Amino acid sequence: MTAQVITRAAQIRARRLDGLSYREIVSGEDLPLIAAVLTENVQRLEAAGTRFRQAEAHALHEEGMTMEEIGRLFGLTRQRISALLRGVSHPPDRPAS
Repeated sequence: MTAQVITRAAQIRARRLDGLSYREIVSGEDLPLIAAVLTENVQRLEAAGTRFRQAEAHALHEEGMTMEEIGRLFGLTRQRISALLRGVSHPPDRPAS
């Protein structure tokens, strides 16, 4: 997917150098647009990071670390660690989508 984004960005750059407007370039682009691809990749990476953080927090807690200790290690509050251990995968200040 990264190679595809890089290729498409190079194509856009070349079309701009040929004098085309962004409107002309984007209206002729295949979907999904680069911005949509990047957004989807960031969302997948964020979800994978959350699953990894949950697994790591569970492992550390099972080995006897307190939520406060895990929180200091992760740079998160004890409440956020508690949410991770309960399996809540979204930050408490942002609703799940």
